[in-house]
Amino acid sequence: LSLGHQIYTPNNTSTKALMVEDRPYAGWLYLGFAVSLKEELVEHFLELDLGTIGPSALGQEVQNNFHDFVHNPRAEGWSNSLHDEPTVQLFYQNRFKFSKMKNFNFVPYYGIGLGNVQIGCHIGGMIRYGINLPDDFGPSRPSASDGNSFVSAPINSSVRSNSYYIFSGARGNAIARNIFLDGNSYQESHHVKKYPFTFETEFGLGMQQNKVSLVWSFVTRSPEFEQRSVLSSFASLNFVYLL
Repeated sequence: LSLGHQIYTPNNTSTKALMVEDRPYAGWLYLGFAVSLKEELVEHFLELDLGTIGPSALGQEVQNNFHDFVHNPRAEGWSNSLHDEPTVQLFYQNRFKFSKMKNFNFVPYYGIGLGNVQIGCHIGGMIRYGINLPDDFGPSRPSASDGNSFVSAPINSSVRSNSYYIFSGARGNAIARNIFLDGNSYQESHHVKKYPFTFETEFGLGMQQNKVSLVWSFVTRSPEFEQRSVLSSFASLNFVYLL
């Protein structure tokens, strides 16, 4: 069970004018229900997200109140955001491991997303190297909008050796629909012309000590839409406490 909140804005947030050459403002608030089906070398992950996009998702309030707290300028263009729309989104991902080695593994994966938030599929792989690798299927990042909310608990929860590792990976995406670029499903709203295929790379560091797992990753993604055809990057810090 998860509660997610995501915010998307154009690059220039200092003006109230509509930025026609950049992505729309959007907030997404959702409740996620997930199940994991696991074998020793294969894991299936399925998640259903129910929520809302638009002013009801409180993107403006969350972003600007946080900006006030850290004394940053407010985002001024939220009047141009996507309209309210209930969301139903299903994500599936399948991961494999080719070995049970404790210092190296390769984890290929593929997945699909269906719903009014995203329709698309992806395929990729990840390499990990380190000391006492966790007996899971690799780290995740909290990013349900691209179908990568995968969370993998250890297979043997009674054995939790301290682990330290580095990882790198690559992934290709095919996107038929992305509401954060294509705009609302049933109402006229600001939108941009997305690229149907994107590519991304990822590298990072991970550690697990007893019940605590901490992963830092850095992702670089190819351009997502034609109006702003530049590479984009973001960092992610993922903290997990295993019961």
